[in-house]
Amino acid sequence: MAKKKQKLTAGQKWGTVSEEHQQMIINSAFCGKCGLTTIVDYVLEDVMTDVLLKGKCKKCGHAAARLVEFD
Repeated sequence: MAKKKQKLTAGQKWGTVSEEHQQMIINSAFCGKCGLTTIVDYVLEDVMTDVLLKGKCKKCGHAAARLVEFD
């Protein structure tokens, strides 16, 4: 019988990313006003097998996001 994969939460998936790569991801979010930006005050959300960082743009304070894809 095949083992069933345990579903990881967004936080658990994010925790598998090295701190160095987390910083690269945080510093390459998208703001509709500023374009490429740093995301602050973000929360992690599950999007199928991926993780979405939703927060604010460090430059202007408007909504910003960054999708991180996981296999």
